[in-house]
Amino acid sequence: MSLARVAAVALALSLLAGPAIADPATNKPNFVTADRVAARWYAPETGGPARPRFLTARALAFEARLVSLVEEGDLDYQERHVRTALDLHVGRDLLAELPLEKEPDAPTMTRISAALRQAMIDRIGEEGLANAAAAEGIGAAEIEAFFRRDARAAIYVERAIKFVLYPSENQLRDVFRTTANPYRDRPFDAVRADLSRWLVAERVKSSELGYLQTARSRVVLSYP
Repeated sequence: MSLARVAAVALALSLLAGPAIADPATNKPNFVTADRVAARWYAPETGGPARPRFLTARALAFEARLVSLVEEGDLDYQERHVRTALDLHVGRDLLAELPLEKEPDAPTMTRISAALRQAMIDRIGEEGLANAAAAEGIGAAEIEAFFRRDARAAIYVERAIKFVLYPSENQLRDVFRTTANPYRDRPFDAVRADLSRWLVAERVKSSELGYLQTARSRVVLSYP
């Protein structure tokens, strides 16, 4: 995605306030939040050109805010956060559509979705997630769908590509000792569960971005 395209999408995200409509009770303008398609794409994995996928500006802005909060601790996003959010969204969507010999059952989906959500909250806090959602008018059902999509993608990666969901004790200790993780200033035993969630989320994110890189030549992406 070129910087010009990113700039165009980012500009569109900044223009979501719709026209002012006068409130008859106060005669003051109420600004109506509109939405639009920010990106359209298709690939063989999603059914080809007959079944294009659409990402709204509101959803992209929400996901860009999450990226910014994780990377910068800032609710406001920049062009690079939009680019990363778009890549993650498309990579996640592609992986989530790939068939499995046996679909995950409801408890598995719920458990992994909850773990990925908690990993996000560990990084940005409940307030950060709530603020990102509120800024774009994202409801609870949409947040749940976001993490369930992430969970379905993660399950495909775990079963078909590489192990990402269940790091071993030795892997956790090695990551704790050798990587720049958020928990290095605390004892390992005190952060084992938090570190495990962080590592799983990082592995899933890396897999989503990596899969998009391998599939990019098959993905047709446009910006209506």
